[in-house]
Amino acid sequence: MSSARHGDAAASLSPRRILVAASDAFSSAFRFFPLSSQVNTSTFLSGIVPRHRSQSHMPINAPDPLLKAEPDFEDERFAARRQMLLNAGVHQDNITTIRQFWLEDRQTRHDAWTQDQAEEANRRQAEGNGERRGTDAEEQQQVGRAAAEQINDRPIAKKKLPTFNLDAPAPSDKTMCPSEYARQKVADFKWCELWYFTRDGCIEAAQLTSSMASDTYGLVAGDADSIQICPVSSTKALRNAIPDICLSWE
Repeated sequence: MSSARHGDAAASLSPRRILVAASDAFSSAFRFFPLSSQVNTSTFLSGIVPRHRSQSHMPINAPDPLLKAEPDFEDERFAARRQMLLNAGVHQDNITTIRQFWLEDRQTRHDAWTQDQAEEANRRQAEGNGERRGTDAEEQQQVGRAAAEQINDRPIAKKKLPTFNLDAPAPSDKTMCPSEYARQKVADFKWCELWYFTRDGCIEAAQLTSSMASDTYGLVAGDADSIQICPVSSTKALRNAIPDICLSWE
């Protein structure tokens, strides 16, 4: 009757809680268990599944734990663990329970291994990018130094003086320019006929300048009923000036 109640209670427990109860109940029966009042599940499973290593302790070159072959849990070396499950009330599928924990542990270690590989790949990629950036910068510096050396080594070309004919006569033509009247209009920002800036206007201005002394002054009306003395050439319009509307495109 008590064994039936014990079996019902065991059946209501999860496999992991059964293993914990079994490890606590029979820890003193095996000398390889620690001398403590309670034995945790990892201690109980130390001979069933490999001890799970944290990510920081797993070598980066370790093989994928998922490739590890599943052991034969019916072997004699697992007899003590199977007996502990039987004593805890797990009379059926105790091998299945052990196998379930082994597969879970292998998957956990596979996930940690996958994360390690991804982080290592990212680290190597970052190092490679840094090395490439350093190499590119060094190459650019070398190219810049080589270009600077080429510029410094390049011979400086001497400027050649323009050649001229020593027997050529001095120019006698005077550069034509508008009359003093037109230039004064422009200086005062006033409107002036375009004819003064044509070839005919410049020729007549030159003739007028040669016939009229530059020191000839005249009286002109200024602002506020004042009278100013100005050069006659700057105040007298040319008599042959043509209005803009009468100019041709020739």
